[in-house]
Amino acid sequence: MTKRFIVGIDGSDASLTALTWATGFAERHEAEVVPVHSWEYPTIALLPSPVGFPVPAQAFMTQTNDRLITKLIDDHREQIENADCITDPEVYHGGPASVLCEAAKDADLIVVGSRERGRFKGLMLGSVGSQVVNAAPCAVAVIPSDWTPTSTGRVVIGVDGSPHSNAAVDWADRWAPPPSTLHLVHGWEIPVSLEGFDRWIDSTDVEGAAKRLTELGAERVVDHQVETEVIQANMKQSLTECARDADLLVLGARGHSKLVGLLLGSVTTSTLNHLTGPTVIVRAE
Repeated sequence: MTKRFIVGIDGSDASLTALTWATGFAERHEAEVVPVHSWEYPTIALLPSPVGFPVPAQAFMTQTNDRLITKLIDDHREQIENADCITDPEVYHGGPASVLCEAAKDADLIVVGSRERGRFKGLMLGSVGSQVVNAAPCAVAVIPSDWTPTSTGRVVIGVDGSPHSNAAVDWADRWAPPPSTLHLVHGWEIPVSLEGFDRWIDSTDVEGAAKRLTELGAERVVDHQVETEVIQANMKQSLTECARDADLLVLGARGHSKLVGLLLGSVTTSTLNHLTGPTVIVRAE
């Protein structure tokens, strides 16, 4: 069965960057890339008279949007090396997040672009991206608008032993292009209530965490080399720094409770709002 990557296209440069990334990733997996665009009538047009106004038929609007998106993609093809994997765009009436998730029911990956929001430099993920990540039926790749093709052969995965982070490890082992090295990172912080008592934390705790991380890699990773790292630091910052020179960062949708340590729910949200490179969010089935 042909692998399918769904790419959200809204006409922005960020969405075209996502399309470029998706074609490069698809080439390694012989997948097809399906551009998906959604449109909606302006809310004001649907209000009762005298505020509302007549709107074109839905079929006409869909055809018009299809022509515009097709031309946009055709104009962008010359900048893409693997453009042959791009299918004809699919255009639907509806909200962008719901349309993308519906189109991806039988897909392997959703790819969306992200860009800085207004004056908040560094805050990347908008409401549509957040909705897609929360509701997607498959993994979601979020690509920053300033991404440029590079290859360090390094994929970073945030790990805390939860089902979602284990699924992230499995996803990376399946999809990361060889000969990438999977860099498994586990982090923990001393709760504020215990600050000042950290001298009682036995070094064997860190060694034990490192051992468990190594065992996890040996158990779950089959097709790649593995490196491990245990960090005593704020994971929201540490993961971003660890992944700064990586080809890809892979995270579970959420992790264990705060009593265990790494909150992949909050960590994932923070990371997506401060992207340094392509980031994939994986949900356990």
